Amino acid sequence: VLFSILFFSIVLILTIKPTKVMDILGKFLTPILLISLLVLIIKGIISPIGSLNLDIQSNNLFMTGLTQGYQTMDPLGSGGITALIITSFLNRGYTKKETIGLTIKSAIISAIALTLVYGGLTYLGATASNIYDPTISQTTLLISITNDLLGNSGTIILSIVVAFACLTTAIGLTSVTSKYFEDITNKKIKYNYIVIFICTFSAIISNFGVDKIISISAPILTIIYPVSIALIMMNYFKNIFTKIEIFKGVAYSTLLVSLLTVIDSLGVNINFIHKLPFSSFGFNWIIPAIIGGFIGFIFSNITSKKLMFFNFCNKSK
Repeated sequence: VLFSILFFSIVLILTIKPTKVMDILGKFLTPILLISLLVLIIKGIISPIGSLNLDIQSNNLFMTGLTQGYQTMDPLGSGGITALIITSFLNRGYTKKETIGLTIKSAIISAIALTLVYGGLTYLGATASNIYDPTISQTTLLISITNDLLGNSGTIILSIVVAFACLTTAIGLTSVTSKYFEDITNKKIKYNYIVIFICTFSAIISNFGVDKIISISAPILTIIYPVSIALIMMNYFKNIFTKIEIFKGVAYSTLLVSLLTVIDSLGVNINFIHKLPFSSFGFNWIIPAIIGGFIGFIFSNITSKKLMFFNFCNKSK
């Protein structure tokens, strides 16, 4: 309880002035986080604690990795963080064109860094696959690997990694979320008040423990994540998908399948969910999303023709 109060007090102090957020993240917190992770990963590559086991008796590795990756919340947070980055560039006097270029460069650097970090941690886990009980909790696994690689000093390294990983994420998301709710309420709810509420609420929730928080968040993320992925992919081709009805069709279809998937995982048998194409890879929503988008396309054409017909009738009168 004491640590959570101290932690979110720091988040509050560093977030209450949004103009300073990116400076703090970029200059101090993120480099410390990356250096700490680099030390851990390089040590694991040079002196692995075990050998790679390529004979894994499981058919669900990709799906497990995908759904576990939902808990990183990268796609969900990326939109808000990107908005924060763009705002930071604009506040520094860059033009719109310069801001777009700098944001793209930032995204490339982030993608490379995330690939190295996740790839490195995946390798550490793979070398330890024959050493620990498969039912070991995520927290215990990370602590055990770190201690085996770095000894007692590993605990210090791990504490730095976790503290700064959580701190950078908490500062970024608290700032973005507070700014978002201030904007949609037309500043009726002040940014500072939202920051205080989020930090207080988070300090309470953090004491539930990692496993409990994951058990609560996992079903929610499983519902939301596929919709986010589908919308992100469609935005790459927004010149092709120009109708809002197509976006709605894809989003609602994906949301329905994701909701049914979670209901099935909670013990209510919905067999056809598992028979959908790509279900074994965790992408059972792809075909329904395509169908939903096609229905949205047809609906948009029907609506457009009706509108043209009514306009024609009004002009004739």
